[in-house]
This record gives sequence, structure tokens and C-alpha cells, in this order.
Amino acid sequence: MTVVGNDLIIGFNNGTIGKWDINTGEVVSIFEKNESFPILSIKQIHDSLYIGTASGALMQYGLQGKVMRSFQYGKGSLFVIDAESNNVYIGFGSGLIGRASVKDLDTIEIGEAHMYAVYDLKVDLENKGAFYSASDDNKIAYWHDEEKNLKLIRITEEGEASYRKIIVTKEAVLVGTGKGNILGYDKQLKSQLFSLNLSSFPITAMVYKDGVIVTADTEGEIAFLVFKSDQWQVVRKMHYASDVRNLLLFKDELIILSKDGLINKISFDPYTFTQDNKLH
Repeated sequence: MTVVGNDLIIGFNNGTIGKWDINTGEVVSIFEKNESFPILSIKQIHDSLYIGTASGALMQYGLQGKVMRSFQYGKGSLFVIDAESNNVYIGFGSGLIGRASVKDLDTIEIGEAHMYAVYDLKVDLENKGAFYSASDDNKIAYWHDEEKNLKLIRITEEGEASYRKIIVTKEAVLVGTGKGNILGYDKQLKSQLFSLNLSSFPITAMVYKDGVIVTADTEGEIAFLVFKSDQWQVVRKMHYASDVRNLLLFKDELIILSKDGLINKISFDPYTFTQDNKLH
């Protein structure tokens, strides 16, 4: 799920990709269909959308929904995509990390660190070439792109649960786990700063903006956290009837995508209680 202008782009398990107007909730268009495998990740880079699928394909679409290029890497499902400048960083279901240039997608540099699926990958916008990967092997890895190769700087010891989601701030790396915890690490992954239990269920989504974190889990619980008195504190919780699969920020609003396909938006302000605005 991603936002392009005032449009929300969402991929579904049957391979369909749709565009919705965020303000009206109306369907703008359905993209040209390239395959029928689940859509696992979508990332806008410049004037294109890069889409990863369960078949392991990386597809490049124009913003109007036409397929431009498609590549099959044979490294397992393409779980997650992030980008910096003209490079695409990829986390595979096999545990491998990949990097390709947007100009030459058929040539990919591979990094190895994880034993199981890479659930999330985030570029550090404060440190050029640096990025982090979180895996089902209960570890998070710190990488640096050395242009000719992907250098593994550090990987954590195995934790108690799979590492599902990553947020990279100016000060720390925050990780959501399969046991409903948020863990905080320093940027070099040399030490764990804190552990905060939010739920008994896996965290499925996390977003961060201006000192506020919002998380969601498989039971549909959404938690708002703020940094007060030198620690993260939960200031608000709300519950959805369905497993929340994704969260996205749009201006001052939080867009919520549920497993059953429902799309809602609410205020991102943790102290503002607003009624859901159903988009789909």
C-alpha cells in the first residue's frame, strides 16, 4: 500500500492492483494485471511503482497502471521493497537481501545474513547507503551499500520472537515483533535500549511521525505511543474487528487496511478521537 498524490495504491492476494481517491473513496482505476500471485509490496520510486509478488517477481509499473518491466529473480517471494536514490533494496522469502539499480533491474547484488524470510527492510535516510532488515529468524541486520557489494555491518543475537516491522528514526531503530513487543536499538545495533510489550499478538504494521508511533496487530488492535519522560508510553488504544495488515500516513491522517479488504482513515493525532471514515 502506498500513496501517489491523492491516490491510494493497494495490491491484493489475487494479483489485482487498484487505485482509490483518498478524499472521496472512489475507485479511480484497476491496473493492468501481470500475474495472479499475491501482491506483497509496493514502492514508488521517481515516476514508477515497483511491485513485489509472492512468485518472486519485481514488476515496474507506470503511475497510470501499465506494466513497463517485470523480472523474476528466483530467490523466493519478494516480501518487501525500499529505495534510496536510484537503488531498489529487496527482502526475499528465502532470507536473502538484494539490491538493484532502477536502470538495470535484471542485475542484482545479493547479501546473505538471515536464515528465514525477510519481513521488513528500511533505508536509513540519515545515513546514505545504510539500511536494516528484519527477519523470521528473530534477528535484525544492519547493512551498508558499498556500491560493488552489500556489506553486513552487524546482526543481532536471536531474539524470542520473529522481527516483523522496522522504524528508523534519527536516534534509534525500532522493531515490532511476533510477540507484540516493540524493541529499541541504537543505530549501530550494538545495544538494546528498551523493550515494551503492547500485545500478545504479532505486530503487523508500524508508522512513525514527529515523535508518535502507531502500531497494529493481528487481532486488530491499534496503539498510539508518544515519547514522554524519556520513554515511549501508550496514550491510546483502539480495536478493529479485523486483522490489520497495513498502516499508512497521509498528511495528518492514518490509513488502515484490514485483512478483509476494508480501508479506513482516522486522525493521526493520538489525542484526537475521530469517527472512522470508510474508503472501501
